[in-house]
Amino acid sequence: KKNPDPNGAALEFLRTAMESDALKDEAYCLLIKMTSQVPEEQQQSGFKCWDLLGAVITNFIPSNRDLELITIMHFRGAPGGLQQNYLSAFHETKYADEVRPNVNNLMAAINSTKNAGRTRYSVRA
Repeated sequence: KKNPDPNGAALEFLRTAMESDALKDEAYCLLIKMTSQVPEEQQQSGFKCWDLLGAVITNFIPSNRDLELITIMHFRGAPGGLQQNYLSAFHETKYADEVRPNVNNLMAAINSTKNAGRTRYSVRA
């Protein structure tokens, strides 16, 4: 069933995930599962899940080191050649001097992974 307010649902997802480390890790696990091996008939919803993953990585990183590595490896499957953008955004969130949560501006968080350039934290894939 299609949500009448998908952006509101995404914001609520982000806010809820930020309540605890366990919920943050669960959000990553859920989004990795939803963006892995998406069937052709569900490609559009798969892109939306990648957008939500982009919003998540600009707000917080997993608390678990193993999940962090799994997430980094998962970026290799990003659609549209956006692998480096996701990786750069992840590193920017992890290593930035200040925390820059963007939970109240969902579109800015999503677009930051689509338009991201290389940062000082980028690594070559």
